Amino acid sequence: MQRGAVAADKLLFQTLIAGARLPVPPLLAVTQTQRRAGEACGLVGRREIVRFLRDPEIYPVFALSPGNTALSIVSADRNDSSTDEVLLLGSERKTVENLAVDLAGGTGYVIQRRLDSDARLAGLFGPRL
Repeated sequence: MQRGAVAADKLLFQTLIAGARLPVPPLLAVTQTQRRAGEACGLVGRREIVRFLRDPEIYPVFALSPGNTALSIVSADRNDSSTDEVLLLGSERKTVENLAVDLAGGTGYVIQRRLDSDARLAGLFGPRL
């Protein structure tokens, strides 16, 4: 395995960090058809992702593409059911359908609960982790 490959594989990295007893956000879903992780649901295709994104209980969420470090990240605050849009961090809005297409593409995404910063990690690594 190449240097940095563990950190690039988000599912493997989360498993290793949790095994080290460091706090990790709950893993909610994976949109990679060939991979699963614990109790996280596997979302295959746009329709399943649309259903998932319309559930108000999942928010706030953080989604990242497993093979890319910070190139493909989505941070969403909530779903606005009146407009069928997802409100992204920073006040941007995206329709549920368009976001589902994004999340269904490429190498797939790992979708986690977005958490506030953890005081233990901030003490070790600074407030931006």
